[in-house]
Amino acid sequence: MVGGGDTAMEEATLLTRFAKSVTVVHRRSTLRASMVMQDRAFADDKISFAFDSEIAEIKETNGMLGGVVLRDVLTGATRDLDVTGLFIAIGHDPRTELFTDQLALDAEGYITVASPTTHTSLPGVFAAGDVVDHTYRQAITAAGTGAAAALDAERYLAAGGAAETELATAAVPACVSLAAGVVRKHRAAPSSSSHQPPPGKHVVSSSVLSQAVQRHIRRVSNNLRRYLPTKPRRHRRPVLTRS
Repeated sequence: MVGGGDTAMEEATLLTRFAKSVTVVHRRSTLRASMVMQDRAFADDKISFAFDSEIAEIKETNGMLGGVVLRDVLTGATRDLDVTGLFIAIGHDPRTELFTDQLALDAEGYITVASPTTHTSLPGVFAAGDVVDHTYRQAITAAGTGAAAALDAERYLAAGGAAETELATAAVPACVSLAAGVVRKHRAAPSSSSHQPPPGKHVVSSSVLSQAVQRHIRRVSNNLRRYLPTKPRRHRRPVLTRS
């Protein structure tokens, strides 16, 4: 497993169910993953670490992977590592190809937002998580910005009063976010007024979205519990009685 973030630690832990041993190759001397994910990986006897190392060569045996050559980034020394599987989890390529020529992207491919909000260059579209985060790129920070995007979406609709407003949301990797399916599922009831949405357009009322936002925030809270350490149980002091 090549990488040092949350994704690499999570995938390495998962691979221990199927492999006899897993080696995590990281080019730095410390991991970038959250402490909870690091502790989980360090506690697994099947996981070993090759710090300050990178893949220099991939060996082939009978048309299949036969091993790799690791190079020390500090000394340049190389060593062989026999493996039968190679997985990359460095996460340096934001998956924003879907939004090319639709939303404003920076030079590295991340979606640009009007910080500290989650508003993008297109009104009614909000982005959160790893597609906007250059620095942290952690599951817990992605979940937090996902909740912020949900609140921005609710305020965007509330700013138009009781009138129905069109909403487009961006599906965000590594984050439980409002998806387009929410809009498709909760169509606004036909109004008796003469104003009708254009054919094929999905609309949602602010009251319906408010309920969806509340459900979303509850889902985010439940997901956060997987990454937060549990509180140690406090032991009750024994009560001494006089005999």
